[in-house]
Amino acid sequence: MRKYFFSVALLANSLLFGSAPVLAQSAAGGTKPATANDINTYMTISIVTFCEARGQGISFDKSIPVALAGQASAVFQKHGGVVPGSSQPLTEEQFFKTSPFMLVGGAMKVCKDQVPADQQKKFEKAAAELKARSKK
Repeated sequence: MRKYFFSVALLANSLLFGSAPVLAQSAAGGTKPATANDINTYMTISIVTFCEARGQGISFDKSIPVALAGQASAVFQKHGGVVPGSSQPLTEEQFFKTSPFMLVGGAMKVCKDQVPADQQKKFEKAAAELKARSKK
């Protein structure tokens, strides 16, 4: 029992004090724009989180914001909302308007069985419309 409390105390100490230098570095250096590689990494994490959430029985509608929470945090805290292809920071509204579309597209490649059929059709229709608009 004593070992258990000691382990918990060490874990709590590392969580509470281990991240302080990271936070200090972030604040001292300010934010810098996200790179395409940063966004790809964050999206990959979101897709895996979505797939796991769905696999755990979380509804499709609840899985999306759960999966995007970490990505949003990184984009806004670490990068000030500045993403590749934009000189102005994204608003949270803009982020949450476009990111679910990219998340579902990625999930259809990684865990298609976790995306309901009606949502797959909705995605494919929207993707086709975007493709047609980009050709004009």
